[in-house]
Parts: sequence; structure tokens; C-alpha cells
Amino acid sequence: MIKFNINFLNTKSWEKIYSAAEKAIKDYKMADSINSGVVVGFSGGADSVTLLLFLSEYRKRNGWFPMAAFHVNHSIRGIEADNDEMFSRELCEALNIDFFSVKINVPELAKNSGRGIEDAARAARYSAFSDFISSHTEYNTIATAHNSTDNLETVIFNMMRGAGIDGMSGISPVRDNIVRPLIYVSGDEIREVLRECGIPFVFDSTNASDEYTRNYIRHEIVPRLSRISSNPERMASRLSRNLSDDADFIDSAAEQFLKTNYIDGYVPSFAMQNLHNALLFRVVSRMISHYFALPGDGKNSIPMPERTHLDVIRSKLGSGDFSYCLPGGISFVSGGGKCFIALTEKNKA
Repeated sequence: MIKFNINFLNTKSWEKIYSAAEKAIKDYKMADSINSGVVVGFSGGADSVTLLLFLSEYRKRNGWFPMAAFHVNHSIRGIEADNDEMFSRELCEALNIDFFSVKINVPELAKNSGRGIEDAARAARYSAFSDFISSHTEYNTIATAHNSTDNLETVIFNMMRGAGIDGMSGISPVRDNIVRPLIYVSGDEIREVLRECGIPFVFDSTNASDEYTRNYIRHEIVPRLSRISSNPERMASRLSRNLSDDADFIDSAAEQFLKTNYIDGYVPSFAMQNLHNALLFRVVSRMISHYFALPGDGKNSIPMPERTHLDVIRSKLGSGDFSYCLPGGISFVSGGGKCFIALTEKNKA
């Protein structure tokens, strides 16, 4: 049975983390979502242990709400992964927090889908979260333990992929029914307070390998940024928030455009021709979402066009009728003065 000194909640270092997480909840208006019942994505690692402890204390200070921990065993590390699941279960028992788990063969999923292990694990994890929420009506919100260092790494990763404003906005503190209260707290702060207070957590051995791009960024790139800035995480968070505000404005403009111009599944060609490039991506993405009757922009459900696709669409608009293949077995079609989304010919029944 796992035991630790609960008095760590009285330390200054813990209060610093608690205050930062509480500020994130206020800044991003997470309170109502959390109060509606929250399930914590719980790996047993330092970040998720801190999140679980924070929400447990937050519930004591602000009023009871349904809370549980949900562990996904990805079957990547064999007995080590099984031990992590056992640790997670025992820690939740020590904290008197309901614990649930699921085991998924991610290596097999990655092989069958052609995805990388990291990508397949992430997709499987969020799919499992969604299934859990759907079958447990007392929980409406998922809390994940992404922190400000994760956000910095994501910004760097997306920058090197040539991402646009959405990718450079980093990790969203709130997206749909997912909240990230630790987004103002750095990874170093988390590990320091757990070590100082003697709080146990597990270590994923794959995090030590630089074979994964994100690990290389974490181990080699991020530490060197301190030569440029004393707090690179804070600078990245500022960048993310500025770009996120800009993205929200452009999103609103795209929604307004479609409200005016999207009629019976198409947009007049002349209206598409006059769109600024910043709006074109969002308008096309939403046309795809509407075609599949997906909520929001549909980015988590089907492949979305990249800049190279949109450059082709831009070059063809105004030059006559055309059909251009996009990811996901669909095409952007311009014909008869109308632009619309359709199944690519070879995918039609």
C-alpha cells in the first residue's frame, strides 16, 4: 500500500503550484466544466500525480464534485506498463479516488493503421477517454496533465513542421470537454515539488530515449533555450495565448463568412476567390466538417488539408472548373459557379 505525508499540502512550493493551477482555471473558465464531474487522465507519472493531487485539494477547498482517475495501459512496455497501472491503482486507493483502467494494444494499432507509436497512442488514449465519458454520465470533463513545458515542446515541434497559426498556438488549455489546469506550471516545478515532499510517481522509460522527436526536443533543445530566456516556458505561453487570440478572431470571421455564403452545401465561386488566405483554410475545413456533419472544425475526426493543398486550390480558383483531391477520400470541387466538397470519384459506391 502506497503511503506518503499529506502534510506536503502546507508547503510553499505546493501552494505555488496550486495557485498557478487555480489561476489557469479562472483565466480559462474551467470551473463549471470541472464541477460537472471530471475524470483525470492518470498515467502515474509526475505530471498526472500532481494534477490528481491538485484536483483533490481543489475539491476540498471549493466544493465537492464527482472525480475519478482513468489509466490507459498502452501495452508498449510490457511488465513495466503493468506495474505503472498497479501503482496508479494503489495511489488512487490511498487518496480514496475512484480508479478505472483499460488496456489497449497500441503497437498492433500502430502497425495496422500505419501510424507512429506516439500518434497511435495519443489517438487510442483520447478515444478511450471519450468512450469512458460516454458510458459514465456522472463525468462530463476530461482533465489532462499537460504543463507549460509540454506547451513549449509542442510549439517547437510544430514550428519545425511548418505549422500555421493553430499549430503555433501550442496546447489549448481548454478544448471541447478537455481541460488542462497545469498549463501554467513547468515540468521542473512539478518534479521539484514531488521530490521535495516525497510524493511517489512512476517514470516511463521511453521518455529517456531520444529516438522520439519530442524527447529530443525535451532533452536537447529546451535546456539550451535558457541561454536566451530565463523562463522559455513563460515566453512560449505568451506566444501561444497571443496567437490563440488571433486564431479565435479568424475563426469568427470564417464562421461569419459561411453563415452568409454557405448555401445548400456550396459556396459561390466568386466569394471563395475573394477570400484572404488566412480565411481560406478555415472555410475549407468547415466545409469538410459540414459535409460529414461533424461538430466544430472536425480536425480530430478526419484528415484536414495542409498548406500545400490550399496553395493548389488558391492557384486554381478563378481559372475554370476543377476537382482537386484532398486527404480522407474527398475532393474540393469548383464547377458551375459553385464550390463544394464531394467524394473523390474512386471512392464513390
